[in-house]
Amino acid sequence: MERINNPGVPNMPVALNMGLFDIRTLPGRNKGSEALRDIPKGTLVLAEEALFSIPNVHDPLTQDDETEIRAQATIHRTEFDKLYCHGRPTKAQAPLKRFVANSYQMDGDAEGPSRRGIFLKASQLNHSCVPNAYFDFNEKFGPQGHLTVYAIHDIRLGQEIVINYRQGDCYKTRPERKQILKDAYEFTCTCRACEPNTPFGRGSEGRRIEMATLETRIKDNKNSYGPREQDQRRQDIQKLIDLLEEEGLLNPQLAKNYRRLAKYWNEKWLQTGTGATDFRRGFSEKAMEAARKGLDLELTCFGSSSCRVTQTLKWLCGLECK
Repeated sequence: MERINNPGVPNMPVALNMGLFDIRTLPGRNKGSEALRDIPKGTLVLAEEALFSIPNVHDPLTQDDETEIRAQATIHRTEFDKLYCHGRPTKAQAPLKRFVANSYQMDGDAEGPSRRGIFLKASQLNHSCVPNAYFDFNEKFGPQGHLTVYAIHDIRLGQEIVINYRQGDCYKTRPERKQILKDAYEFTCTCRACEPNTPFGRGSEGRRIEMATLETRIKDNKNSYGPREQDQRRQDIQKLIDLLEEEGLLNPQLAKNYRRLAKYWNEKWLQTGTGATDFRRGFSEKAMEAARKGLDLELTCFGSSSCRVTQTLKWLCGLECK
């Protein structure tokens, strides 16, 4: 592992380069990150401090956002101007477009205005709707916090390391995803989920539509499943888990559904009389198995020092059936 900084540049951020990938020109594409060796699932690929960050960034940008972005872009011009900027923007618009195209959200799942930062190494990672790596800002990683990138699949030597720029959009259809990416980043995704004429691409679209339907039903009707419908809720959750795994989306959404499944079995345990020992033991085992699978996924995506993992551990320890 190499600690990279540049003493000749003031306030230059620090990146922990694990020596696992290199930025290269890829066949038929622009630059991308190529694995220099086999990378096992769960490996920390990159950890990086922000070049700069801006709090309360809106979508679309407000005048105050634009003023702050231009100020920071001027301060960090040497490094910031090297980042990709699509199209041919005017001199006034270039910093704004470069910031939008390269910035990462730093405050988790916050809705509305959010802190966004520029990370020089991470900004060179390309997008896929079926990523093999996951990014997150971990405020507990080092004094200043780091953007971390973990492998969520085994990555082979020479394979490109890709992330999902829109991690919350995994239930959206191909046309929806393409439009969002076109509007935000001005490119057309050609990942295997976005190729309509391949077996995986055709299957992907059907899976995403079904996943969106199941997520809506589970979320919106979570208090509407009557006693006779609770098993249907379990089946819906299990089906959503199966579809996510078939699609290769080993992400926090999958972990969330394992927690839902664990809660279901924990409730069954609570509802079963103490005399039915075998039934209670079976429900307890199923609840803990689902809870552990969810925790393992979060460890893979976020790393052990993440606050998200700490919260999940506390939740798991609070399950009555443990």
